[in-house]
Order: sequence, then C-alpha cells, then structure tokens
Amino acid sequence: RKLPEEQMVYRIRSQIPWKWAAPEVLSKKTFRTKADIWSLGVALWEILHSGESPYDSEKGRLLQEDILGGIITGEITLKVPSQTPALPKLIVECCLQHDPILRP
Repeated sequence: RKLPEEQMVYRIRSQIPWKWAAPEVLSKKTFRTKADIWSLGVALWEILHSGESPYDSEKGRLLQEDILGGIITGEITLKVPSQTPALPKLIVECCLQHDPILRP
C-alpha cells in the first residue's frame, strides 16, 4: 500500500553519512522516499567507479563544508564515467537528479 505523504517523512537530529545523503537531507534533515533513490544512485556510482569514495576528487581542493554546500546547491555533482554503457549511465543520472521530483 502507498503511505500518505505525511507518513513518509522522517526527521533526524543526529549525524548522517553525508556522502550518500540527498541534497534535501543535508539541508533540511528530512528523509523521503526520493532520498533513498539518491542514495541508491550514489551506491551505483561507486560500483561504476570501482569502489571509489564519493566526492574524494574534491577533497584536495575544497573543505568538507564547501563540498556539502556544493552538494546542497547542486554545484558539485557525481559524474558518471564516459565509457559507461547508456542504460546504467541513464539510471545513475536519473537517481542523482538534484531536484527530488525528477528522480524515479
């Protein structure tokens, strides 16, 4: 059964694994189903990158706070490798849409 929207929200006050958290989770600390889709996209991105940790390429040039801010605003994104076949690339890119409404 499908839950009403108000029952699908979970707020937290504790630390979260920010590398896998959707932008709206980082900014509002609110979880919805679309945030799970984002986390799936990050996990699939890791597979396509042979286990590389998300956002590690930014660590040398930015502070963690700047990376978090970039994720929240959409200025920092995870790129799918160019040699990735079309379907897996499309799946990951759909899951990592900054706007949760655009995610599957």
